[in-house]
Amino acid sequence: MKKKVVDIIVISAFTIFNVIVCYYGNTPDVIGGTVRLLIDGETWELNWVLSKPAYALGNLIGFLVIVGIFSWIWLKVSKRLFKEE
Repeated sequence: MKKKVVDIIVISAFTIFNVIVCYYGNTPDVIGGTVRLLIDGETWELNWVLSKPAYALGNLIGFLVIVGIFSWIWLKVSKRLFKEE
């Protein structure tokens, strides 16, 4: 049970960190545009990204791949840290 809670916290923290990086980044992306819309009410970045569907789809797939790779690596590491028996 403890391992599952730690896994959820670490993966959520990484995802939030990634979203913050997207928000402050200079390259327009779907995640950063959505967060900018929610926080600042600015729509320019999200409108620009969504006007290019292939770019937006690639951007979302890239985000999911990064989070997926981190999650996979973390689950391998946490399995060794917590040594479930």
